[in-house]
Amino acid sequence: MGIVQFHSKQSDLVLHVNDQVGDVQQRDIESALEENPGVVNVEFTENRPRLIHVSYDQDETSYIETLERLCSQNVHAQHMGD
Repeated sequence: MGIVQFHSKQSDLVLHVNDQVGDVQQRDIESALEENPGVVNVEFTENRPRLIHVSYDQDETSYIETLERLCSQNVHAQHMGD
């Protein structure tokens, strides 16, 4: 079992990728987002391959920075939710 880090201002967000992406590109996107300081966890949802769940520390990054990082991977995406 791995070590779970607690972040005082941890938030979750869901991003929708408008483009079709394959398995390799999904892994590349996950890696790119995980390199963003403050991002704790990134994963595409299994049954909805265009949705990405991201956990991040609000003290270190924002959902806007995370979305911009995603869009820098040559995909079109948007934030889901309020």
